[in-house]
Amino acid sequence: MKFALFLLTSLTLVGNAQIELKWEYRPVPETFLGPNPQPGGDPLTSGSEIHISRHLTSPSGYTLLSVEGRWKSVMEETKKLILLNPQGNEVWMSADLGTMFAGSFGTSVRLVHVGPDAAVASVSESSEFGSGNLVIYNKHANPQMNVLLLSGESFAKASTTMNDDPSRAFQTAGFNGTTVYSLVKDPDSGPIGGDFIALKKYALTVSGQPEIVIPNESGVEDRNLVLRWQSAAGVRYQVQETTNLSIWTDVGQPIDGNGANLSWSQTVSVPAKFFRIVQR
Repeated sequence: MKFALFLLTSLTLVGNAQIELKWEYRPVPETFLGPNPQPGGDPLTSGSEIHISRHLTSPSGYTLLSVEGRWKSVMEETKKLILLNPQGNEVWMSADLGTMFAGSFGTSVRLVHVGPDAAVASVSESSEFGSGNLVIYNKHANPQMNVLLLSGESFAKASTTMNDDPSRAFQTAGFNGTTVYSLVKDPDSGPIGGDFIALKKYALTVSGQPEIVIPNESGVEDRNLVLRWQSAAGVRYQVQETTNLSIWTDVGQPIDGNGANLSWSQTVSVPAKFFRIVQR
């Protein structure tokens, strides 16, 4: 008895490929920094400087940002974490990390985990010494933000997540091959270096190639093939099957996403079949 689960791991762009801007996010100065201490002044001296230093995306489309900025009339810099939903809207913003974890070497932020219900970042002094702090956002907790202090442990270089690297201005999310995130460089910066002031999410569409959803868990339970995946609210999913990896047929009715984990199961049978989940 054989069965198989087909996962699309790469996308080949052809002449009829299209790219669609899904959303663009730019931090709002008054929301991120608070009231302007010099409202109505010269923008060169009273405006704001805000840039995105890191971003991390999840299979469900949630994005965690590490953002830094200041009013030009103020010397102190503000550092915060911002969580975006799959539509690019803010759902949570942390307190100022620079104030919470001020040290003689400043603070270093690394993004560890992001999802619809939780986000984790490590914050430590900008040196290889000192204490490490895990900032944990839990949607269902009260308060939603908590800090785990681990004395003598540094997390400044602990993260190995692929998107936790600001040096790559254009990079894919790496989950289904059809979602691309682009950091927008400050046009006022020079040709070398410079800060990123916005994040854009694009969807790549290739004729005849649906967007494949990769399950976060799959296997056989009691002679049933079970697929589980993280859904996004407002997105419709369809399970499909094939015996030749060429012609795909819908299995059952579409399943509406609600932001939670969804599952689908079917009795394992002969002949062998391949299954996949696509977005509609």
